[in-house]
Amino acid sequence: MDRGRRPGLRAALALALAAGLTVAAVAAPEGTAVSPGPEGSAAPVSRLDTPHPGRLVAIELRERGAAALREGRAEQAEPLFERAAAADPLAAASWIALAAARIERCDRDGARFAALAGARAAISAEEYAAAEEAGSRAAAVACRPASPGTGEATTRTEAQLAERPDDYRAWAEAAAARRARGDLLLAAFEEEQALALGGEPAIRRMKLAQDLEGAGLWRAALELLAAEPGDDARDRATALADRLAVRRAAAQRIAAQLSEAKGWSDPEALAGLEDLALAALAADPDATPEQVVERLAGLLGVTPPAVVGGGWGRAVLRRGWSAVPAPPAPGVAAPALLLRRFPGDTQLALCDPGRAWSPDPETAQRFARDQLLAGREPALEEPARPCDPGPAEARCERSRWTVSIGVEGKATVSVYRIAAAGDPAAREVWAVGLAGGAGCGAACARDAARAVEDQVAALEPAAAAPGNPADEPCGWPVPAAYLSERPHRERDEPWRRISIGDGLSIEIPPGVVAARVDRVFRDAAAGPKTVLWLRGSFEDQAGTAVRIGDSDFAGWVDLRPLAPTAGPLDAAAIAPPRTDPGARRLGGAGLGSARRAAGLDGEAATARFSGATFRGSWLVHRVRTGGRELEIVLPVAAGEKSLAPLWIAITARPSEAEPPPPPYDVARRYRVRLDRQAVSGSPADPREGMLVGDGIRFLVPRGYRATLSGASADGFPVTLRNDRGSLIVVVRLASRDALAARRAELERDWGPPLEPWAALRSTRDRTVESAPFAPAAGGAAPRCAATLVTAEGAFLLLLSPGNETDPAAWAAESELVTSSLKGR
Repeated sequence: MDRGRRPGLRAALALALAAGLTVAAVAAPEGTAVSPGPEGSAAPVSRLDTPHPGRLVAIELRERGAAALREGRAEQAEPLFERAAAADPLAAASWIALAAARIERCDRDGARFAALAGARAAISAEEYAAAEEAGSRAAAVACRPASPGTGEATTRTEAQLAERPDDYRAWAEAAAARRARGDLLLAAFEEEQALALGGEPAIRRMKLAQDLEGAGLWRAALELLAAEPGDDARDRATALADRLAVRRAAAQRIAAQLSEAKGWSDPEALAGLEDLALAALAADPDATPEQVVERLAGLLGVTPPAVVGGGWGRAVLRRGWSAVPAPPAPGVAAPALLLRRFPGDTQLALCDPGRAWSPDPETAQRFARDQLLAGREPALEEPARPCDPGPAEARCERSRWTVSIGVEGKATVSVYRIAAAGDPAAREVWAVGLAGGAGCGAACARDAARAVEDQVAALEPAAAAPGNPADEPCGWPVPAAYLSERPHRERDEPWRRISIGDGLSIEIPPGVVAARVDRVFRDAAAGPKTVLWLRGSFEDQAGTAVRIGDSDFAGWVDLRPLAPTAGPLDAAAIAPPRTDPGARRLGGAGLGSARRAAGLDGEAATARFSGATFRGSWLVHRVRTGGRELEIVLPVAAGEKSLAPLWIAITARPSEAEPPPPPYDVARRYRVRLDRQAVSGSPADPREGMLVGDGIRFLVPRGYRATLSGASADGFPVTLRNDRGSLIVVVRLASRDALAARRAELERDWGPPLEPWAALRSTRDRTVESAPFAPAAGGAAPRCAATLVTAEGAFLLLLSPGNETDPAAWAAESELVTSSLKGR
């Protein structure tokens, strides 16, 4: 062998390797030609071209072999290329690379055979030329084997094929040898070559069908048998079709999971994934669908979709969905499964009441109204109809209802009734879908509604017998992040504290949806250090309409350690946002003095950019506090002159630090304030401070923020809200008579109190009373009202728990407020 010419050979081999198959090849349609020949003419169609796991396995093996060959380790590369060729005989790159390794090992006949197989499998002129070049180099091998016992053809038949490439008998003998060793894909490849050369067609086709069936390529085998005359072929085809039908549903579910993980929606790609799943299920009949999904997801380079389940069945989680624990709710049954979708305001709650499927629509509607939606003031908007889309091989009906969801008012939910197909009395499960607008309105809510329907379609109800029907209603909660489609006004609602992790918090205005970003919840704008996602709209204290983000853009918060060598914070050095790098700088400023005036330490700076892709302006804040640096990026679609988006940066602080006042401190106009000097400030102290007003004071539980009405003459009503949505509203009234009228209105709205009004304390000129009321529709904890009558006036306090408030914690908060309520 002329070793001086090896670089030319390696260049040809590099070209062949570069032409290797990619992962997308799993979706290639059947019917691809095998060999173009010298002039590029198509050879007979190969049955091996159907997607199967070997095509993915071969890619990884070939890449590992190529690395070994580049490093001069031919003895390690050769078996890798052999395994790659056996896993996918149609990959010409594997054969050509195998020829190169065998040339390095001085295996003349083995190299000639590999080059011959590469030419037969080539699908491009470049691959064919590389195979021909490898064949010429192999023919010129004239060196001693690298070591004793090596450098010989792997089988006697390979040597025969190298000498007799146009003799179908040589190919048939090679196929028989492969078959005896269990290399069924290689046997099928060589049977196809024998068939193409015209040798004993009937025998060759039956042998080929046998090999395809044994290798798991059942669909390809069935197509071959269906075209073959004779009773034996028809019987085998019928049996194979029955076995395929049994596995088809599992293959479709596996394909749906893989397409979700890959982000593929093209019908051709989905069909390829189904073929891939069928082949994997057929090749390993003892493997469970979950094991097949995990294996194929690893080959495709994606994380396997999560699967959750129970006695009711199982659910494959679509992208962005995760299972969360249901908060405790006395008197109701917890949902069998609670799923939420990023950014956390869209939910699917699955309930298993143990009932048999009822064919009577009135009975089903009555159950939905009286059990599933009990206590939520349900109103039917759309009667039940078949789900579209719905779960595979299941019965599914969907209806729509308007329900009350506590402090956020009303919402429309989709109610699904699902049962396994086949048994008329199968166990039915119910699901309630709540689609949130994620802070950008109806268009985003419609997108979330489609996501709910897709997740419902991924439910797989079990063919379980009905159990003992549950008496209590299903207690599905409302997500704390859910904000109803209504105006959110800074004058009426407090800012909310949001934890961003690592001991830091920020405050956000009312109407802004915030969501933690983690491994499961991550959108295109998120980077490796992104911890929070922001979007929403509100009206600020000045009456300016402010909108952060839109259907395509959202804000985010990045958190990173502060480098010891970091210089002073410079607004001019702040770069445009990564999702809109063409944004034009409009200006910047330091915010250090504003933070100091708000009682917070640390550096801060901001820069404003005119969006290039985003139709609005960007605010990019940098804040350094507690040894960390925050980047807060806000796409301001409306209200760029509002102080509120700027004030978000001022509020970033260690979680134990006191929050700064709001940007418009209405308390300065009135004698009303949240006095934090009245409490210890210890993290273990359950008190946030004391609300002090003209004629009233009471302790405020930890985590509540207060907002005074800027439209009134005295700052009342005062609204306090915590991060879980619980509300304390303080209304000032002119007289005892006005208070009595307001109490009567309250009892009409909330219903009569659960217990009579009780006097907590009473003096000559002051009276404090309180009463518990039934929970709001769908709520877990009772509401509470309290009154204070003084010589100067009267006050009514309305205490409403949030959607996910823990009943025990709420009881402690209510007790703290009512027991401390007194006049000044």
